Amino acid sequence: MSQSSITGQIRKIALEILENSPQGVRYSVLSREIQKRGTFNKNTISGATWDLDATFPERIYKPDRGIFRLLRFKDNILLQPDARKNKVNKIEKNESIREDAFYKPFADWLVNELEECTSAIGLGGNIFRDKWGTPDVVGIRESKRSDIVPFPTEIITANQN
Repeated sequence: MSQSSITGQIRKIALEILENSPQGVRYSVLSREIQKRGTFNKNTISGATWDLDATFPERIYKPDRGIFRLLRFKDNILLQPDARKNKVNKIEKNESIREDAFYKPFADWLVNELEECTSAIGLGGNIFRDKWGTPDVVGIRESKRSDIVPFPTEIITANQN
């Protein structure tokens, strides 16, 4: 891992965060912490961190979907992955948010947090000429080449209610 590259810098910060988090760190929390520590682009952070367990299999594993943890903390059964600590941002009464602003974050959440999809995109609106006929997010779930027993490819659609 080259420390001079941006990807190398991001991964180094990710490892530092994991060193200080024996219970593990959720993917979204890790991304936010890395963004706080540098002036990195969100997409660059995502590209450098989404597969940390595959990049560093000798150091990092996933105890649960969407959570990264150092292998040296694996044997400590008293430490469980962090509970989902959601911070709710208050919205002013007069402030309105368009529904389509949620499509991409929702697709990213399905891929990175829940790991229910291997790939997902936000559609929404009336792309299929019918507002109620267009799903907000369309995703696909495929088995990896490394899977011993491959499963059938699944097409996933999701709407927020």
